[in-house]
Amino acid sequence: MLLYLAIGVVAIVAGAVLIAPWRLDLHVQKAADSAQVRVRAHLRWMVFRWRVDKGVARVSRTKRSASTRTLGASPGRAFASMRRALATPGFLARTRRLIAALGRQARPRHVWMRGRVGLDDPSDTGVVIGMLYGLAPALPQLAGHVKIQADFSQPVFDVVAHARWSLRLMAVVWPMTTFLASPVVWRAMRAAMRVWR
Repeated sequence: MLLYLAIGVVAIVAGAVLIAPWRLDLHVQKAADSAQVRVRAHLRWMVFRWRVDKGVARVSRTKRSASTRTLGASPGRAFASMRRALATPGFLARTRRLIAALGRQARPRHVWMRGRVGLDDPSDTGVVIGMLYGLAPALPQLAGHVKIQADFSQPVFDVVAHARWSLRLMAVVWPMTTFLASPVVWRAMRAAMRVWR
């Protein structure tokens, strides 16, 4: 009797976690005169709330971690494994369907951003700003909500951004489950693993 009761409680909790919407508000601020990025997150699920407010030190572009150097030292097998997986017939099409399904569900419901960006080289600044505005047609929810000003006179990064997500985990878990259970994915995984034998 207790076993059935425990199973029932676990099923109810698991169902609530998967079906009830999770809401995340993320606020990021980087001031031009500060070396830190301020991150505030507010996660809500049903009656529960979690808040995070912390400053993250900016990482220097000249430093590379030991793990990064180790991973980049011998990429031959990893690239060969990736090529084998991508060459599996039907794998790319199946992956595109997964990305489309996840993209529809995981995209933020609201995005707001204001900022001023400048790099050491003015031509690099122009390239970055052009790339950012080139993404606008692909992300219609950003229209009118993102304003990035280019600063060609000095290196500067002054940005305030806010994004809001509302997501049911089932909407992500189900596409991932069907993807991993797909025969073409299993064939691609077996092809990739042959490189490591």
